[in-house]
Amino acid sequence: MVKAALTVTARKTTLNLPGGVALIRVSVCEPYCYRILRGTEVVLGWGARHFALQLLQDEIGYPRSEAEEYLAAVDQGRPPWPR
Repeated sequence: MVKAALTVTARKTTLNLPGGVALIRVSVCEPYCYRILRGTEVVLGWGARHFALQLLQDEIGYPRSEAEEYLAAVDQGRPPWPR
């Protein structure tokens, strides 16, 4: 199981993942507006959700269904763990 720190505020949900990756969902940019910070790389907007799915599958090792569940939890501002 991957450990991550979840921070939820009125405007955004932030997940800090291993390897210096931060997945940020901005609540004022509906639906599925993500910023993904990875070192100095920043991915913004609609395409970032697809990037988040790929990141969870390829680098974290989640199957696609679990990655979808994970992002659904983030979309709702709730921790994806424990399951």
